[in-house]
Amino acid sequence: MTHMKRVHRNILIVCAFLLAIVLLLPILVYIPPVQRKAIAYAEQWVCSQTPYCISIEQFTLKFPLRAALHNVVITTAYNDTMLTAGKMQADVALVPLINRKVEVRNISLHDASVDFISPDSTLSVTADMGCIGLENGDIRLIDNKVTIGHMALDKTKIELFYAMTPDTAKTDTTQSAMWDIEIEQLKLSDIGFRMFMPEYIDTLDVELHQALLSDGNISLKEQDIDIQSIEIQRGTYRYIA
Repeated sequence: MTHMKRVHRNILIVCAFLLAIVLLLPILVYIPPVQRKAIAYAEQWVCSQTPYCISIEQFTLKFPLRAALHNVVITTAYNDTMLTAGKMQADVALVPLINRKVEVRNISLHDASVDFISPDSTLSVTADMGCIGLENGDIRLIDNKVTIGHMALDKTKIELFYAMTPDTAKTDTTQSAMWDIEIEQLKLSDIGFRMFMPEYIDTLDVELHQALLSDGNISLKEQDIDIQSIEIQRGTYRYIA
């Protein structure tokens, strides 16, 4: 469990720093030469503070907070590629940041892939994602609450392996697990999901052409997922216990 907590903490540090690049850099970052210097510093800082290294080919920021990251690569300490993304764009409201609230007008991620294995090899995730889009969301840092208006996931394949052990089965009560996430609408198009869970699930295969999830709530603190409605148009499913 200690390994999993450390992995969660390090991943949160990386994600938080990526958000800081997009959201919190000063006005001087609007100048291209300063942008390049800032990115170089950010890459060095992440490599020195976490077991991961980040490479960003290009960063652009337009007033007030319309940012784009091009060709992002995250690697592990063993030089294994964990994540790549062709392009990430974000448009964030400036004024709410004063109240520790992040209002997202839209975020998009294009041509991304994930290849993650936990240090104890109990969890592995591989994914190829065509496009992820998010509109009208906000993050309340004080309340540990995330609200997502509309989210779309298109042309994505995900494979998950999870080996349940006594340690991984314990409830994580750290601050990182206290978040509540509300999703008004999630649209899925051309999605493939495969899961393996030794001793519990031999194989779970899901192929979705179109699906729509509405009014969902995810409580990481309570480890609870509640979805009011699911609409599925064409899909194939296979489950082997």
